[in-house]
Order: sequence, then C-alpha cells, then structure tokens
Amino acid sequence: MIFRILTIMVFIISYIWIFKLIKKGDFSLKTLSNEFGNSLKDSWNNLLKFKSNSLRNNLKSIKSFVLLITLIELKIMAITGFLPIIFTGEHLSGVLLLIHVAVAPLISISFAVLVILFAHTNRFSESDIEFTEGNENKKVNLNVSGKFKVLFWSIALFSIPAMLSIILGMFPLFGTEGQVTLLDIHRYSVLIITILVILYVGLYTISSKEKLISNT
Repeated sequence: MIFRILTIMVFIISYIWIFKLIKKGDFSLKTLSNEFGNSLKDSWNNLLKFKSNSLRNNLKSIKSFVLLITLIELKIMAITGFLPIIFTGEHLSGVLLLIHVAVAPLISISFAVLVILFAHTNRFSESDIEFTEGNENKKVNLNVSGKFKVLFWSIALFSIPAMLSIILGMFPLFGTEGQVTLLDIHRYSVLIITILVILYVGLYTISSKEKLISNT
C-alpha cells in the first residue's frame, strides 16, 4: 500500500513538473518525441556506415544508440511494472509480466554497457564545482555538468540492487520473507531509478533550451 501511494505521488509530481517545463519552454511532447526518434534513426544510420566512419564517430554513434535503446527499455519496464500497481494495486501478471521478464535481461545488459561507455565522460573534476560569494563565506555549488554526473552515478548505483535482488530471488537461497524483502528492494530501487531518470531528462531539456537561447 505504501509503495503504491509513493508511486502515484511520484508520477503525479513528475507529470506536473514536465507539464510546467513544456509550458515554460517553446516545445511539446511531440517535439521531444520527434527529436528522440530522429536521434535514434541518425545513430542507427551512422552505425550502418561503421566501416567508412572514423573511430571517434563510431564510438559516438554507439554511445548514442545504446543510451536511446536503454531509455526505450526503461520506459517499457516502467509501464509494465508500475501500471498494475497504480491502477489495481496488484503485482505483475499475465502479458505485462511476460513483457517485463523478456525486457529485463536486455536492460540489464544495456545498463552495464551504458556505464562502461559513459564512465570516463562522467568523471568528476574541479570544473563541476562553482564558487559563489555569500554573506560571510564562499558557497560551493555543483554546475549543470556536475549535476548530470551525480545523477548518472546515482542511477548506476541503484541499478545494482535493482538487478541483484531479482537475480538472487531466482535461487533457492531465501525463504518467503527473504523473497518479499528482495522484491521490495527491487521495487524501491527501480522507483528511485525512475525518479533519477526523469530528473536527468528534465535537466537535459532545461540545459538544451538554455544553450539554444544563448546561441541566438
């Protein structure tokens, strides 16, 4: 019951926040969807030209393609995992369970590859910190780049218990209470990952909009 309430609250707050972003900026969900589709199409087309492209361009295309595919898989997992809880309060079953189980190993691989591909780019450095003058002393803040990196590593961190809890649940190592605990760990970890991904996408949308304005 508590998890259902938290899930509903998260999705309501996320919906309101995204709606405010759309209302504040000159874009729509259709625009974002088109940009996403075009990016996926471009990265795929670049991969088809793998032999003729440079190593740098190939790596960029691979990173973009893996990121976009992972987002699609995460969306499928979120829909199949959260819809039954939100609307019925029941656990996964039927077709939604089959889809969820089928996509689970794919997203596990995608997440692992994603961390490997983007780990070097998301190293923390002094440039991620901003110093601002306060009334008495200097205040230390993370800039946009630093916030992206915190979100990236937080997603990577919570993906570990999300995956391990399900893997361990497949072995006869835990009793009934242990299985329930593992399921709770999985559900709450995935909910936190969903929140972090929404924040990441929202921050990316805001920063992209600000860059577009500054360049005009």
